[in-house]
Amino acid sequence: MKFEDKTLASALTPPAEPQPTPTSPSEPADSQRVKSQETPRMVRAAPESVLPLSAKAQKTLETLQQNPDQAKEPLPMAELLFLSGRTTEAIPFYQKALEQNHPDDPTSAADRAWILFQLGNCLRDSDMAKAQEMYGKLIAEHPQSPWTELARAHGQLLAWHQQDRPRELVASRQP
Repeated sequence: MKFEDKTLASALTPPAEPQPTPTSPSEPADSQRVKSQETPRMVRAAPESVLPLSAKAQKTLETLQQNPDQAKEPLPMAELLFLSGRTTEAIPFYQKALEQNHPDDPTSAADRAWILFQLGNCLRDSDMAKAQEMYGKLIAEHPQSPWTELARAHGQLLAWHQQDRPRELVASRQP
């Protein structure tokens, strides 16, 4: 007797890879792929594009950015901005959340490690030295954190970018 479970085979079939859609009718999908490969970026959790805000939400964000102390819970605000692709706007809220989490408090150690990691992630494009400082602080303060090895790798990558300046090297070799 032989039993065949056809539902298992269909469950193991990989889904079809989504095809990129052109940004305009005259632009083919392949050119979109080439554009995204022209500027190498480090892997990040946040989406590459910034999500639009309603007028009311934009006004509230601007008010809070002028005075992050008004945010009752800065960490969720920072996370929301980060996940919306607004990494630069998330920085003051992560900084405020970091101020609220003291390094000596063992109950907030996991949050503090995460905040330092996310601050480094937000600062990678705008201030590499400050990003390395945040990653270094995470490594020093929380050596057992699950984010430590990733912070170490990001810090080494930033050091390589600062030392070797790969974009300048590539630009100088183009005809």
